Amino acid sequence: MNKTTITILELDGNNSGYCTAVGVAIRIRNDKALTKIDLHSKNIRKNAIKLIANGLRSNKTITELNFSTNQIGDTGAQYFADVLRNNKTLTRLILSNWSKETNQIDDIGVQYLVDALQNNKTLIQLDLSNNKSSYGAVFGASIRLQNDKTPTHLNLSGQHIGDKEVQYLANALKNNQTLIYLDLSSNQIGDMGTEYLAEILKINKVTITELNLESNQITHIGAEQLAFAICPGLRSSAETFSQMYIPIGGK
Repeated sequence: MNKTTITILELDGNNSGYCTAVGVAIRIRNDKALTKIDLHSKNIRKNAIKLIANGLRSNKTITELNFSTNQIGDTGAQYFADVLRNNKTLTRLILSNWSKETNQIDDIGVQYLVDALQNNKTLIQLDLSNNKSSYGAVFGASIRLQNDKTPTHLNLSGQHIGDKEVQYLANALKNNQTLIYLDLSSNQIGDMGTEYLAEILKINKVTITELNLESNQITHIGAEQLAFAICPGLRSSAETFSQMYIPIGGK
């Protein structure tokens, strides 16, 4: 008697996210037409991530994974990093967090992903927004700027980004020629961060026309740096800004 190859095993809606993961792992292995997996808000924990990651190692069809708002943590991020190290088909990985009790990927988990993606050119979206690590949101943005040649808008509002993270983002922006709108509002960017941004704005090939820096920690010193970068002929102003929004190009 021939064995039946099951391609779909439905275990969703049971008491454990691991049940869902078992069904998905079966499908990853046996369904050769599968290209997308959406497991957002399924209470998926690190053991379930490990099971799914093992199935993904040899997969060559899946291009998109959504594991937002689960229980991933740094260990789960490491499992994904191991998959990404040699993967050539995945283009989108969503690990964002929309609840205080979920995902919680910290700097350690982000570093696993950074190390794994050093030579990756196929991933165009890595969403780590609203996790514990502010570095994660910026690293995800840098991956997009590096590998995706089409984005024109980038929103990093409210991601707890400070001067150190802005320096990393500025390096990613040096060779970008598509971005026209950058939103960094409601973060913790100070005058040092504005200096990094000002240096980028001086580069002729940078195409940004609108930069939102509302509700940060910028003083008149940082505002002056940006003003001189945008309009080198401007003279120093004594005005101090508690909030600022600078449309580049006089919009």
